[in-house]
Amino acid sequence: MAKKTSVAKARKNEKARPGKAKPPEVEETQEKVEEQKKSVGAFLKLVKPRRDSALKEAKKRQPPTVRPEKRRRKEPFYREGYRFLQNVWSELKKVYWPKRSEIAVYTAVVIGSVSFLAIIFWIVDSILSQLLELVL
Repeated sequence: MAKKTSVAKARKNEKARPGKAKPPEVEETQEKVEEQKKSVGAFLKLVKPRRDSALKEAKKRQPPTVRPEKRRRKEPFYREGYRFLQNVWSELKKVYWPKRSEIAVYTAVVIGSVSFLAIIFWIVDSILSQLLELVL
């Protein structure tokens, strides 16, 4: 007695053997079925409202529910302060602290740029004051 092949194996064999052509009647019926599915799906989209939009509308109409708050036990103030200081310390560990040489370079850059701008403003101010004396 020969074993019967299952439907899944038959489909697998059809995919594995692309050389076998299906009869034209089968191809035509498959195309018709796919077209019908598309048209039915399009019709259902028009007729049947989406479920999630209906839920959103229902939620908009309902007043928000107020949940009773659970009473938490009040912790002593020093525990909250201790926890705060622990968090501060952990954040300070993450900070990049520049080295002494980097601080010296940054300071020199700031002093140099401030001096340069001060000289520029002084020159512009003296030119404008000379022009005003000539005009007035």
